[in-house]
Amino acid sequence: MEQPRPLTESFLNPLSPFILGGMMNKMLVASFIIMAIVFSFLILQLYNLQTIITHYQQPRYTIYLTNVNIDIVYQGVTSGYLGPSTQSYTFDAYLVHGQIFYYTITFTSSAVLLNHQITSIVVTTPGFMLLNTSPQLPVTISPGGQVSITLEILVTNTNYLGPLTLTVYTS
Repeated sequence: MEQPRPLTESFLNPLSPFILGGMMNKMLVASFIIMAIVFSFLILQLYNLQTIITHYQQPRYTIYLTNVNIDIVYQGVTSGYLGPSTQSYTFDAYLVHGQIFYYTITFTSSAVLLNHQITSIVVTTPGFMLLNTSPQLPVTISPGGQVSITLEILVTNTNYLGPLTLTVYTS
């Protein structure tokens, strides 16, 4: 019959706990591996989240409109019924390349007897484009009447700082 080993021998061999508790040690090693995989996954997810946060940027506003200048071209015998030929309105707008924005102009006729028309509106600021007007032009304004026209404008694809200039043709 084999003699049991003295207890002191297990303390002298540093590997004896691994040898003595085989199944327990395998479970311990497996749990460490699983925890390492989970922690690695979590660290990777945090890194990806940090990458998303650092790469997201607010839109860069490289277009700043300071005001709207309106040049009214009076065609015909009378003039001045929509006010001075040159008008300027404060317009503080930060826009991005290719953005579409809307601007509404209200015209009031000072005419006493005759109807007048706004026949067309042209955006003369380089790179900006008038896409649509509401209501469609031409628009008739009765004596003492008023009309509001909403412009749908496409912003330039280049940087710009300054006024938006419009030319309004009347008859």
